[in-house]
Amino acid sequence: MDTVPEDILAHILLRLKNVKDRNMAATVCRRWFYLDRVFRRELSVGCGMDPPEAAIGALTARFTNLSKLEISYSGWNSNMGKQVDDKTLEILSQNCLQLTDLTLNFCGFITDTGMGNLTLCKQLKSVRLNFLPCVTGRGLLSLVTGCRYLTRFHVEWLMGVRTVEWLEFIGRKGNIVSLAVKNCRCVGDYELGKLGRRGWQNLREFHFVVDLRHGLAGNVFGHNGREASLLNAWRMLDGSQESCCPNLEVLHLARTLSASGTGLNWLLSQCPSLRQLHLDTCIGLEDEDLVSLARHSPELSSVYIRAPIHLPTPNPPRLTDAGLLALARLCPDIECIELAFHDSDLNPFFTSAGITTMVETCIKLRSLSISAADPFTDEVMIAVCFSPFRHVRKLKCLDVHSCPLVSREGLLGAAQIVMYNGTLS
Repeated sequence: MDTVPEDILAHILLRLKNVKDRNMAATVCRRWFYLDRVFRRELSVGCGMDPPEAAIGALTARFTNLSKLEISYSGWNSNMGKQVDDKTLEILSQNCLQLTDLTLNFCGFITDTGMGNLTLCKQLKSVRLNFLPCVTGRGLLSLVTGCRYLTRFHVEWLMGVRTVEWLEFIGRKGNIVSLAVKNCRCVGDYELGKLGRRGWQNLREFHFVVDLRHGLAGNVFGHNGREASLLNAWRMLDGSQESCCPNLEVLHLARTLSASGTGLNWLLSQCPSLRQLHLDTCIGLEDEDLVSLARHSPELSSVYIRAPIHLPTPNPPRLTDAGLLALARLCPDIECIELAFHDSDLNPFFTSAGITTMVETCIKLRSLSISAADPFTDEVMIAVCFSPFRHVRKLKCLDVHSCPLVSREGLLGAAQIVMYNGTLS
């Protein structure tokens, strides 16, 4: 082992992605142990570090070139010892001067002070926070203001956050290219308007999910105690003729509530570079929004639509086959389509005839997924998958889930890979 060149050993160590493999390689000899210390770039830790201050101190002292760190306490209980806290993050920020990517999952003892300690990591570019109940909006504000090079910021299940000044700062600075806000009860459709044109312009990836337990009802009646109309409405009317989101390639919206042509639905017409679209139960979405999206996003290649639930209002928003057909005709590069329905919806938005026509029109379609579509039968699936109007090869992947009227036999030969579950979940 002593005769193997260092560059070859470095190449071997860098190709070992599994943590156990890396640890075993470090025990081969003293030289490998030293090189692992130098070339280890990623580390994932969590339950079992007790006390965490000493463990983090020892790990960061050994691996001096760490650039990516994940701390996760999923499944933790009090019998497993202490969790990482603010003091631990202070030690981390002092020792990991090259840290660029940090993920914190289920860390229940980190507060705003810990967020402030992270600002000492001057090279941080990516931060993901998932379920940190003691962190408030003040902590997020200190983090986004102190980390000058931050370009990726994902937050999820931050139940202690009650203010959105941090979101306004992100909009003013305009340095974030990947933003995810999921299940944070203080952030609704209306609050996202605070990003402003500058905040949206540089985004390449955006994920937004409204808190299910506090979201739909809270979204109807307003966030932060506000009284609001049934559907939130905002636009950026600054006289500019340029697209609001010229660089956005991935858009993921779930359980949103915006009037047609306004708010997040208005953004659908502002994404000329969009490639991946995910719309899950977006209440207020109408055919006009999908038509506008199709006209302005010719590079769209992947579409997921879960039809919104029906609202008990005099004139509920309506989504029909026309929206699907517009996507199929105006976006010729679509390769993946996923359509889902609510199990309890007795009046689905899309018909089997409309979906069949959409599949026939998408000549580059390679993957199709259908979920909880009661009108679908074996005859419909045969028409969809074996249509003589399809000018492409057989589908590469077909996934049929929770469609009780479709049998396994009806899908034989429909695609190279067929996944089937006919029962309702």
